[in-house]
Amino acid sequence: MTLFPFLRHLPFGYGRLYRDHKRAFERYLYFMFEIPKERFDSESSGGCVNELLRLQSESPWLKDDNIRGIVREIVSAGLGTTSISVLAFFLILLHRPDVMKKIQQEIDAVIGRERPPRLTDKGHMPYTEAATLESLRYYTVLPLGVVHTTTREAQFRDYFIPKHTVIFTNSWLAHHDEAVWGDPWEYRPERFLDENGRLLPADSELMKSWFPFGTGKRACFGEPFARCRIFLFITTLLQHFNFRPCADEPCPSYDPRTFQSNITLIAPKFKVCAFPRN
Repeated sequence: MTLFPFLRHLPFGYGRLYRDHKRAFERYLYFMFEIPKERFDSESSGGCVNELLRLQSESPWLKDDNIRGIVREIVSAGLGTTSISVLAFFLILLHRPDVMKKIQQEIDAVIGRERPPRLTDKGHMPYTEAATLESLRYYTVLPLGVVHTTTREAQFRDYFIPKHTVIFTNSWLAHHDEAVWGDPWEYRPERFLDENGRLLPADSELMKSWFPFGTGKRACFGEPFARCRIFLFITTLLQHFNFRPCADEPCPSYDPRTFQSNITLIAPKFKVCAFPRN
């Protein structure tokens, strides 16, 4: 719909899908923005929309349409990719109970079983963070990243790139390059840890080769938001449950080369059984 806008005006197929999606999203925005605006209380803390409404009195440029746009971007750009990443991560855990056990051991040591996980725990849980980094590398939910356009002529090695050239970043190839990762088709969280079990520094070669959210000043500004959500979701569930394949249905492969590839890479549907931890 972005690359070929005329499709949205067709009376069938893609056009109908676009219009249905737009109507559904307008209903969603009503609950996410219009109702909170009616109930807005400047003295209370009510999440992202409430804080943006509070800022309106200090920022003349921040109109209702701006806030609607921010909510739309958070949902469309963040919710879909984050949920796909979490589902793929749990598919790994079904095949790799050893990884699940190590994450749970770290949860027990840092958080315990009583209080809920907090974002302040994240920096004290290197294995959990390494498992997340490796999942985002292994799956590379956006194989070709986000489309960019050059604003001026550029020379890159032996290539001359004209102004206004559309650029696709092949994150998939970069994240599965044997010259960099050695065994790119192995899911191995330990690759992001040093010999003392600490997370590799940001300037290490592997970390500089990891960019599922893009890199540089045009990187996805939602990266911290997405990674924090993934951390809280995973640790909260693994704090209380063990997950296993269901006996009545075979578990699909977690090899991303077998996944459905559209704009995003989507894991096949699967069932999972949750058992309370003893």
